[in-house]
Amino acid sequence: MTISEKSVNMAAIQFSSGVNVEFPLTSDRNTVLNGISRMSQLGSSTNMDAGLDKVLSVLTSSKRSVSQVCIMFTDGEPDSGNDPVAHAQNLKDHNIEIYTVGVGSGVNPKLLKAIATEDRNPLQPHYFQASSFQDLLELLSNIVSAACKGDTCSSAQ
Repeated sequence: MTISEKSVNMAAIQFSSGVNVEFPLTSDRNTVLNGISRMSQLGSSTNMDAGLDKVLSVLTSSKRSVSQVCIMFTDGEPDSGNDPVAHAQNLKDHNIEIYTVGVGSGVNPKLLKAIATEDRNPLQPHYFQASSFQDLLELLSNIVSAACKGDTCSSAQ
């Protein structure tokens, strides 16, 4: 994705028993790369609805009138919080497209598909599954291709 003021802005939000905005919406590529490289796992809990609520808060605070996308990565099922499907619907009601990525064997594909935006095209799924975080790298180009809108993609980035 081309990260720039006129193209893609990114934020990273990590959820566990709590929620942490790793970096807010930014168009600065170095902020994104540094923010991702500094991330460490918050904990072992999985409170999906708190993460989804924070995504809604961050994205609706944006002044830009552009397509908004949430890509949620998880290696588990919710073990705290409420119904993440209802919280995901709040994002969808705000025209935020949701992609979900399950990593490992501890995920519930049926739940992640319900959280994700409904597929309109079988060639552009909204749910992805990787057997491990290492295997996730192989899926990354498919995820980016599915989430890209307009001219926001660039193989050079």
